[in-house]
Amino acid sequence: MASEGEDDRFILQFEESGELIGKVGGFRGKADAILIDGKDRMYILNGEQQTLAVLDLQPQTLAMPGGGALEGFWLSSAFDSADRETVWHKFTLAADIPDGTQLRVRYFADDTGVRTIEGNLWRIDEWIARTDLGPSDKLRGLRELWSEPVVNPADALFFGAKGRYLWLLIEWIGSERSTPALDRLRVYFPRQTLLSYLPAVYQQESGGRGFLERYLALFGTLFDELEERIDGMARQFDRETVGGGQLRWLASWLGLDANEYWSDDAIRRLIRAAPEMYRYRGTRRGIERAIETMTGMKPIIVEPAQYKALRERGDWRAVVDRLYGDDPFTFSVLLHPDQARSDMEKVLLRQLVDDMKPAHTEAKLEWLQPWMYLDLHTYLGVNTVLAEPSIFTLGMDRSMPNDTLIVDANMNRRLDAHMRLGMDSEME
Repeated sequence: MASEGEDDRFILQFEESGELIGKVGGFRGKADAILIDGKDRMYILNGEQQTLAVLDLQPQTLAMPGGGALEGFWLSSAFDSADRETVWHKFTLAADIPDGTQLRVRYFADDTGVRTIEGNLWRIDEWIARTDLGPSDKLRGLRELWSEPVVNPADALFFGAKGRYLWLLIEWIGSERSTPALDRLRVYFPRQTLLSYLPAVYQQESGGRGFLERYLALFGTLFDELEERIDGMARQFDRETVGGGQLRWLASWLGLDANEYWSDDAIRRLIRAAPEMYRYRGTRRGIERAIETMTGMKPIIVEPAQYKALRERGDWRAVVDRLYGDDPFTFSVLLHPDQARSDMEKVLLRQLVDDMKPAHTEAKLEWLQPWMYLDLHTYLGVNTVLAEPSIFTLGMDRSMPNDTLIVDANMNRRLDAHMRLGMDSEME
């Protein structure tokens, strides 16, 4: 430790091979003990100052190999306008550029795509595609061609970019904690500015022409955005491309009350099936189609007419009423458990059925469970199967009296539970 000035003692980080990586940021001073817990937090005891420092891992921008700087770059292949002497107009970027970081754009244009590089004639795209050169070597060979960088642009004009082909070099300059993120790049050509709509006196070559072009480009960008929105209006009505609120707005045109809990894929499926669903809306087939579209499985719908004959028998009326109700305007929709795995999915499914059912009726949704209960929703081939009888043999010195209890005493009305043959159950 130096006798004067700041404390220059740091914790150093090494590779397994012993190579020094660098200093651990966030702490300087004496370290009498170091402990790292299961969440990668580092605890450092400084006995001199009687302090305990706690360091948390933080995201850090990686340095470019061989350079040490927190930066990276992207080198494009040629953009081809298909016309010689094309005057490239402008480019726009959609990017997130945090404070302390930069996004730099350089460019150049050429009609032939061939240049002398390091004493030899090369096609520029072939030079860029070379696998025997590192990134820095490729940039060094093209260093004389690039324009001055445009820093953190959102919308910028090309100056001096004239030729059939255009190349771009985009550089990311990051900080220790963040880096720019480029989402979208768009290049406009040929050169078309609002200057062409002004009288000829303003279009003459003069020192102020460049400034006037840049000034009018501000308004040109606004008009371009409006024209793009108008040209792309059809995409706003395409269920396959829109999402979020726009997709739910389209669903509302079809009477679907799709809130934020509906997934975009489910809404798209319903919109695709809408012609058939609404052709049969208010019918059994319409409800079946809607649920099948939503869940992938067709439900079982039981209407009052199907069990009317059973209700007319006095010994069956109580059972039927308990299963399906006694309201002639209520029908039951029987569903598999996988058709709604959460309470929210059940709510959305009930909402869908309410949208599709006849206005004067009520729907009763039941999720069938994979077991058999007497007097409850038990349907052969749906949630219940009858297996082959198994062979049960008692030894010669063993017996089973008729008051033997089978399975669990708490499972009321279940087969194999509370069954005493000849007492509280009988075989018909």
